[in-house]
Amino acid sequence: MILRWEHFEHGADIGIRGIAASPGEAFEQIAVALTAVITDPGQVAAVQGVEITCQAPDLELLLDWINDLIYHMAVRGMLFSRYQVVIQNDALRAKAFGEPIDRKKHQPSVEIKGATFTELRVCQNSDQHWTVQCVVDVLINMDPGQFIQRDETTWEIPVSGPMRVPAIIYADEALLLAIDQKVYQQITNVATLPGIVQAAYAMPDAHWGYGFPIGGGDWESAHPLQNKHLAGDCIDLATERQN
Repeated sequence: MILRWEHFEHGADIGIRGIAASPGEAFEQIAVALTAVITDPGQVAAVQGVEITCQAPDLELLLDWINDLIYHMAVRGMLFSRYQVVIQNDALRAKAFGEPIDRKKHQPSVEIKGATFTELRVCQNSDQHWTVQCVVDVLINMDPGQFIQRDETTWEIPVSGPMRVPAIIYADEALLLAIDQKVYQQITNVATLPGIVQAAYAMPDAHWGYGFPIGGGDWESAHPLQNKHLAGDCIDLATERQN
């Protein structure tokens, strides 16, 4: 009998997959894959049970299952390592077993924000085994060690590689740790834009956007009436260059 879970790459997010002889077992395996995104499931003791029910067509049922698990992890402060799932028609009844999260013991590496429709699949293969999969949106917390700390609320990414200017994030350390690591990638990309002067900037509420981080911006052109490219509810981020 094949029972396994696995991860697959999908850009800045993570794909999770469960494979088993029945849909219920495959849903159990993808749930283990979900836990494994955060920590080693073998380090999570299955000492408390939580009942979960949801109802939806096949694909939506998988999304509801994963998102319900993420919800219970968040509101209960728990991690799960073992699952019992029964699926009848479009209804799922399950019990997830785990324990309260212990950051020293479990050392969670990311925060999972939710399951997405990307790569969503519920199907029976030619070998009669079931494969269920989707991509989950993850938040990887920022590492302060990547920055030069200029003061209590100013964190600088120095110029390197194709960057034309430094990148700066304004936040205290607690807020910096809560910012998605993807913002680091995007703000350094902004710092490579042609015509940018002084720096690329991000505010304490910065988060992943399309091209620019939301809550970030740049300052372009050496002309006294400089052009600002802002995303989100930013303020003027730099003084005008004096000619």
